[in-house]
Amino acid sequence: MDNAKVFFFSVLVACSGSNVLGLNSEGTHERYDDLLRQQGEEIQVLKQQVALLAETVEKCGCHSSTKEDENRGKRLLSLPTAHPSPQQVAFYAYLTQNIPNLGHHHPIVFNHIHINEGNAYSSVDGEFIAPVPGLYVFSWTLSSPDRKCMESQLMKNQEVFGHLIADACNHDDYAISSGTAVTRLNTGDKVFVRTGSVHSPTLYGSGSLSTSSFTGFLLH
Repeated sequence: MDNAKVFFFSVLVACSGSNVLGLNSEGTHERYDDLLRQQGEEIQVLKQQVALLAETVEKCGCHSSTKEDENRGKRLLSLPTAHPSPQQVAFYAYLTQNIPNLGHHHPIVFNHIHINEGNAYSSVDGEFIAPVPGLYVFSWTLSSPDRKCMESQLMKNQEVFGHLIADACNHDDYAISSGTAVTRLNTGDKVFVRTGSVHSPTLYGSGSLSTSSFTGFLLH
């Protein structure tokens, strides 16, 4: 009788234990299922947010910013700068014939161009127009025949910055005078030679001998 009670109690405990374990196992699976379901929902939400973000980027064109920056850099490099790269600017011109009937402060046009790098000197009006800013050097030479004289001025726009006289007024021989000046020019500044207020009416030009000449160049 006692043995039967013990056996029944053992079976009862075993059945009860198996039910408890079964309940715990089912609860664990349910929690895993809930967690997986929650993570799946979060993944779907993230996918929707990524898709929305991609659409926004496509509309604003932000993906092309790198290419636009490169193009902008190329455009900036192609623009002219305030200080252009060094270039050759030089000219030399002289008179091949006499110039008669010169008045006071009359521009002297050196008609024959020997060299004109940068194309800044004009044999039409005798003016040099600076193509770039910088430090320039100018020199001019004038000849006066027997018993004649010629006062001349080197002009920067309307400013006199050079002056000389070729004076043969009191002797039977030619007089030749030369002057040199250095000045800083801005783009568009004009430099030319003109007569002064004391001179004979004729400036002497001697063919290809270039006894009356005008020259200049960009130093830097």
